[in-house]
Amino acid sequence: MAFKGLEVKKVNVLKDIVPYRRGQVISQNLIMNDSCDIRLFSFDSGEEIGLQVHSADILYWLQDGEATIVFEGSEVDIKENEAIVIGRDEAHGLNVKKPSKLFQITIYEREGKMEKLIKHIDHSKVFNMEEVLEYENDKVASMTLTQNDKMSLTLMSFDKGEGISTHAAGGDAMVQVLDGTVEITIDKDVFILNKGESIIMPAHIPHGLKPLKDSRCS
Repeated sequence: MAFKGLEVKKVNVLKDIVPYRRGQVISQNLIMNDSCDIRLFSFDSGEEIGLQVHSADILYWLQDGEATIVFEGSEVDIKENEAIVIGRDEAHGLNVKKPSKLFQITIYEREGKMEKLIKHIDHSKVFNMEEVLEYENDKVASMTLTQNDKMSLTLMSFDKGEGISTHAAGGDAMVQVLDGTVEITIDKDVFILNKGESIIMPAHIPHGLKPLKDSRCS
């Protein structure tokens, strides 16, 4: 299984997976390989990560609380449901003003590839994950932010009545609902997911998605 510590075919709320602990920073690794690293973090109030430089593009997505991304000579605040992409070799750190939880996706540099590893999003600018894609009448819209041989991160918006037909994929896939309500079928099991909920669809098992109202997912 690609995702560690998460059960397949079970509805999860990612921010509930890592607990708050007084005076601590807690992390749980979901995926770690030579192409990407996906982690969940919880920070108690006042905790921080000092200035660091990474040979990677990093997406920080705040699930709960308030955080500040610190650069050399400047800083930017991010709030719940907001995210920011930091490009490789850009020194930055993080501190929190109150207990906070975040999703960190790190995409490592591929040898000889110097283009942005996380695409279509302005780096070092705060954005709301729910607002990247508009709803399109009678259509499905998608935007792939990053893709390599080990993982793909795609945002999708669904007009009610659209969806993804039943199919099987070669790897595990996790869907998180950003907005709306969706019905996900995995084999013969049906799950209803609302905003903030996620589920892992196992490899080689037929699955499909139907929005019950206008919905956005990642």
